[in-house]
Amino acid sequence: MKFTGLQAALLALSAILAIAYGAFGSSLYEGEPPFIIGTIFKASSIIILGLIALFARSRLLAAGLLFGSLGDALLAWSPDTFLFDAADETGWTSVLVPNDNAMFVPLSVYTGVLTLMALTSFTLPTTRRLVMLGAVLFFISDGFVAWNMFHHDP
Repeated sequence: MKFTGLQAALLALSAILAIAYGAFGSSLYEGEPPFIIGTIFKASSIIILGLIALFARSRLLAAGLLFGSLGDALLAWSPDTFLFDAADETGWTSVLVPNDNAMFVPLSVYTGVLTLMALTSFTLPTTRRLVMLGAVLFFISDGFVAWNMFHHDP
C-alpha cells in the first residue's frame, strides 16, 4: 500500500503518541476519575490508525481500530468502566496480570487470542507488512496497558 503525504504524517503522529503514552501514560491517571486527558491521549493514536484505514478504504480494519479505541477510552476514563473493556485490555502473562486478580482467567484467554492474532499476521503477504507492524504494535500496546492497570508503584 502506498501512503499519501497526509497518511504518512498521520502514521508518524500515531506512532509518536503511542510511544509517548507507553512512556508517560501512567502520570495521566493521578487524582480522581474521570481521567479526561488520559482518555484522549490513550485513544488518539488508535483513532488516527482508524482514520488511515478509512483513507485506504479498509472499512473492516477501520471499524476494528475504532471500536478498539472506544474500549481503550472506556478503560482510561475510570476504573469503574474496566469490566466493559475487560476483553480488550490484558497482559501477556501472570507477570503483567497477577494470579490473584479476579480477571486473571479471562485476561489470560484474551492474551492467547491476541498472541495468535499477532503471530498470524506474519502469514500475510509481504505487501501487507504494515498490517503485520500494526498487529505487533497492538500487542505491545496492550502489554503497556496491562502493566499500568495491574502494577502500581508503592
